[in-house]
Amino acid sequence: MRPGPPQTHEERWLLAAVANARAFTGEPHEETLVIAKRALADGQLLHEETSEGQGWFLAVGPRGWCDDFDAYEETCLEALADARRRGSIILSDFQSGRITDAIADAQQAIDAEREGWQQFAPAVRAQLAWALIERDDLSGAERALEMPHVETEWADSALRALVEEARGEIALLRGNVRGAVEGLEATGEMVTQLGASNPSIVPWRSRLALAASALGERDRALELAEEELVLARRFGARRPIGVSLRALGLVSGGEAGSSSCARRSPRSQPRPPRSSTRAPSSTSAERCGGRAIAARRASPCARGSRWPRASARSRSSAVPSRSSRRRGRVRGGGS
Repeated sequence: MRPGPPQTHEERWLLAAVANARAFTGEPHEETLVIAKRALADGQLLHEETSEGQGWFLAVGPRGWCDDFDAYEETCLEALADARRRGSIILSDFQSGRITDAIADAQQAIDAEREGWQQFAPAVRAQLAWALIERDDLSGAERALEMPHVETEWADSALRALVEEARGEIALLRGNVRGAVEGLEATGEMVTQLGASNPSIVPWRSRLALAASALGERDRALELAEEELVLARRFGARRPIGVSLRALGLVSGGEAGSSSCARRSPRSQPRPPRSSTRAPSSTSAERCGGRAIAARRASPCARGSRWPRASARSRSSAVPSRSSRRRGRVRGGGS
């Protein structure tokens, strides 16, 4: 690859594929973001392909997994302007705490299945399930994951792993700990075979660590949580580091566990608010690092590898909706 900006569509597509592969294997996220930015070439890749292409999605996906949600969402909104029925901004909705938006965008994409859209259906359904879990709607999450042919049509796809991981989380929350262990172990085997070791994408180890802890398998739980933390730190994005620290705190217990949950380097702090009108929420802090008090109050079976337990109302109201943030941008952001 020649140095400098890519000159051809083929070069941009290749850079997109490289960025995507690096994100899945968990290579350090700073360089991955640089490669993804070069691939997108200030929107040129999307302009060349339109929203029907795949190259731009290969490039924008790593931005989401690397927690660069502003840039991720900007590109996805441009694609949505070209194809209104796409559901590509669900990830940034959910990971940024906009649960209501995540549910609405996911449902919009699922509705498009009636028109034949299937390209990223398992990922969309998994992300809808995540959001419904945060609303304590486990039955709705189970319905979202009803894909009769996922085991055959998506057998060799990392997207299937997202579905299976969500099913494992639901089993854990329903108290079916052994079922959760079996499902999450299968998820781990699946993503390992595919080379997708990045916990930012599928945090199956922290889920399995909680399940193993609930079965009294403390040594195994600690090993899983510590392994995920090593991988998350290698990748370097703040959110998966916080997710891993919280899981480690929950399975460690005692003062050591509280210390793990509370420990946050500058890299694992919540990202700054987008405008001065948004007050930092306790939910944001807990999501990125895990507060010791919240972690100690949660049981080993509580949800928590993405968010510590908080009320559905606080999760849906603490973070402004996308529409309100759009209005803020029109007014000048911090005004």
